[in-house]
Amino acid sequence: MRDQVRSAMRALLSGYGCLDAAAAVLDARWGQGGSKGTLSKKASGQLSFTVEDVIALEDGLGRFPVTRLLAQRLGKPGAIPVDDLCQGAGDIAREAGEAVAAILAAVTSGRSGDRAQALVEIDEAIVQLEAARGALRMIAAGEMLSRVRS
Repeated sequence: MRDQVRSAMRALLSGYGCLDAAAAVLDARWGQGGSKGTLSKKASGQLSFTVEDVIALEDGLGRFPVTRLLAQRLGKPGAIPVDDLCQGAGDIAREAGEAVAAILAAVTSGRSGDRAQALVEIDEAIVQLEAARGALRMIAAGEMLSRVRS
C-alpha cells in the first residue's frame, strides 16, 4: 500500500509539471509546507507525504487517486446508486478516456512519472467499472427476487 500511495502521489506531482508548482499549491492551501526539496524527498521515499499534502494536491488537480486507494481498503468500491447508472456510465467513459490518454503518454514519453500516472488512471477506471458491475448485480438480484415472489 505504501508504494501505491507514493506512486499515486508522484503521479499527482507530475500533474503539476514541476515541484515548484506543487509546492506553491501547498503553500497557498496551508500557508506552509511547500518546498521543492521536501517534495523531492517525499517523492523518493526519504520522507512520507502527509494527509495535508494529499488533500491539497488532490484538490488542486481535481483528481483523487490516494483517496480512492484508501477507500478501497474498506473493500467497498465507490457505489453507484442503481438509479444513477447513466451518470456512472459517463464516469466510466471519462475515466477510461483518461486512462487511454495516460497510457499513450507513458508509452511515448518513457518517463517514470507518466508511467505512474497511467497506473493511477487505470486504477481509477477499474474502480468505476467495478462500481457499475455492483449496481448491475443489485438490479439483477432485485429482478430475481421479484420473480421468486411472483
